[in-house]
Parts: sequence; structure tokens; C-alpha cells
Amino acid sequence: MIDLYKLVDGIDLILEELSYKILEIQTKKNFKVEYKDLENTDPLTTADIYSHNFLKKELSKALPDSYILSEESEDNLKRLKYDWVWVIDPIDGTREFGNNQSEYSISIGLLYKNQPVLGAVSMPKEQYMVIGLNINSEPYKPFLLIHYLDKPEKEYLYEFRYEPKKLSEAKILVSNTEYKKSRFKDFPKNWHLEPSGSVARKLAMLSIGKGDLLVSLVPKNEWDICGGIALVYASGQIAFTLEKENHQFKKVVFNKNNLKSIGLVCGNPYLVNEYLDFHLKNNISVYEEY
Repeated sequence: MIDLYKLVDGIDLILEELSYKILEIQTKKNFKVEYKDLENTDPLTTADIYSHNFLKKELSKALPDSYILSEESEDNLKRLKYDWVWVIDPIDGTREFGNNQSEYSISIGLLYKNQPVLGAVSMPKEQYMVIGLNINSEPYKPFLLIHYLDKPEKEYLYEFRYEPKKLSEAKILVSNTEYKKSRFKDFPKNWHLEPSGSVARKLAMLSIGKGDLLVSLVPKNEWDICGGIALVYASGQIAFTLEKENHQFKKVVFNKNNLKSIGLVCGNPYLVNEYLDFHLKNNISVYEEY
């Protein structure tokens, strides 16, 4: 039987070691950049590859009978046969990493029978990591762990309460890219939008109260969001895509044949439901391209 508390401790150590290494690579500019596309808009660095290889090796040791789905490896549908699937983004926010900015992250999610049960997201340059367990079944309880890389102490969060709040009062986390492309042009001017990089990073921020709601109107790959969604769920919050079925917004589903979903809304139930009502009433556009 897998001891998930011990697994959390192991992931804490793995991610801490990797975070220091990635920050060292960034600080010393000890990496090369190439591009996945002809337009040179989708960078890939040797740091991404280092992180991918490190995680593949360490996660395989931590949970031998598991599959690893990574942004930096080819997909294989044999993952559908596995109970335990790691979903990782070795560096989410490669452009920010390459520009020596802080708004990037390393994201790890663990699925059990397609449900996100563990999440871990590190922000190396911002010097902290968030790790969470999303299981509420004896002997486990949901919790979050904030591990500060520049301090000796760790902070554990077990209880989460959310009060009703209006969208006009909320701090809404959004993508830098979407903001610059005026994707949110139909949102009320009095809404407080806070654009920044890396969706995994923003989901981690949301889980520990550094934001009230996350909204994205563009596609998301599973590796972008799996680790962060596990943290959001562990904090008692909810998530929906902006895809509709039978006039209802679909919940986020993982380990699908098609790894993309359109749009994302996460936060406490009051704000998520208020946003989804607004989205429907105002026929807000969603986009099938970034």
C-alpha cells in the first residue's frame, strides 16, 4: 500500500533539490534556447530538458508502477491503462525563465484513477513551493504545505473557509499573454485583473490565498494545470473548463485521449458560480488558440 504522506515528503525533497538547480542554471545563464515552432514563439531550453530528465528519474523511483506524462515527451495512450499517472511541466513559463524573470514554475501532479490526488508547484526565483494532498479518506485529510526555500520553517494549512465576495471585490488572476491580447475586453472595467506568467504558478497562488479567482479563456494542456488543480482542490476550491455540454460547463477531467481543454475558471464556489453566470449572460468569447 502506498503511503501518501511519505510520498509527499519525498516529493518535497525532490522538488526542493530541482528548484535550487533550476535557479542556479537561470542565475548563471547556463542554458541554451531553441524553439518548437517556426514562428519562434514557443521556446524550449536545456533547463526544460534537465528538469524533465531529473523528474522522470526521481518520480519513477518514488512510485515505480506509474506512468509519467510530460510536456517534453511524446504522448502515448498506454497511459490510459495506468492507475497512477504523473503529469508534469518541467518549466511552466519558459519565456519568463529565459528572460531572467520570476514568473515561472515547476509543476508536478499525480493522478490516481484520473483524479488529481497530489500537487506540487515550485517558484524557484520567488523562493517557495506549494505541495498539497487532495484526499479526504482515512487516514488522509486534505492539506497544503508551503515550503520557503530561503527559510527553515514550513507552513501547513488544514482548514479553508471562504466567504461570499463580489467579482468586483475579487483579485482575479489572469494570463499576461491573454491580457496583452485584450482577451478580457468585455469584462467590467471595475474588475481587478492581475496579469502574470505561468498558469501553474497562479493556481498555486490561488490555493494559498494570493488571489480569489483564476480565469483563462484559451486552451490548457493537462500538464499546464494538473499540479495546480490538485492544490486548488486541496484548498477546498473548485474548477471548471469553459466547454459546455447540455448547457452546463464541464468539470476539469484528466488523462483524456485529448489532453487539451478550452478555458479555465477556478476559485471558491461563490466566485466561480458568479463568474460562470456572468460568462453565460454576456456571451463571453473563448478562444481555441493561445
